[in-house]
Amino acid sequence: MMRTFLTRQWLGALLAVVVAMCVCGLLGYWQYQRYVGKSERAEVVSRNYTANPVPVGEALPGRDTALTERQVWQRVALRGHYCVSADCVLYVRNRPQDGEVGFYQLVPFVTQNGTMLVNRGFVPANARLSIPAREPAIPSGEITLTGRLRKIEPELPGRSNPPGQVQSIAPGEVAQSLPANAQNLYTGAYLDMSAESSPAPNPPRPVPKPDTSLGPHLSYAFQWWIFALFFPGALIYAGRRNLQEQSTAPVAPRPKPRSQRRRDEDEEDAILDR
Repeated sequence: MMRTFLTRQWLGALLAVVVAMCVCGLLGYWQYQRYVGKSERAEVVSRNYTANPVPVGEALPGRDTALTERQVWQRVALRGHYCVSADCVLYVRNRPQDGEVGFYQLVPFVTQNGTMLVNRGFVPANARLSIPAREPAIPSGEITLTGRLRKIEPELPGRSNPPGQVQSIAPGEVAQSLPANAQNLYTGAYLDMSAESSPAPNPPRPVPKPDTSLGPHLSYAFQWWIFALFFPGALIYAGRRNLQEQSTAPVAPRPKPRSQRRRDEDEEDAILDR
């Protein structure tokens, strides 16, 4: 039986099965890791999004403290005032929301401990020009601001910015457009505004809650792993069929020895002579 399967054909089939199982296993693991990543992000959103706000100094002890993955969307409160001069208010380009492409209104919020970049929300673009369709009013004076912490975005060097616009919410890029009274930026996070103690009329659209759906990745992972079992099953089935066919095939008669064939021929000649 072993000789039947120690052939080039069967060894090649075995190698193909091993390769196919490895590929399916790795694809299943990749889908499972995507599921785990989404589950962890969804858990962070669920825990932080509606939690009671904490003082910003508790979440970020220093202006250069980097935001951790577990702190994203954490609600914080801070006291201070917006920098409302024309050279302070910026608009972040190419931001999609609700099926539109527009801008985020980005305004520095000055506190005793530093200046936090605040995304006040979405503003649609002008139908013809690459500028905001409107410029929402900004509260003046001392206010209490509540928002959710977000990780800063990477800088996009080599791109020219129209006046009053930036490409990303990156403190290094934004600082170049701000006056001296709006410096001392928090460099490890920015804020999505959720509430202001003295709101201005007709504010920008709030940033929507992030999607926490887990998608089909877990079911895809199990599908790949189940599919991986098909290949050895098919090889075993083919091997059993091959053995069954060999066991039921008619056995060819063994050839007679030369001496026996010679005697048979002599007997036939003698019969013919008689």
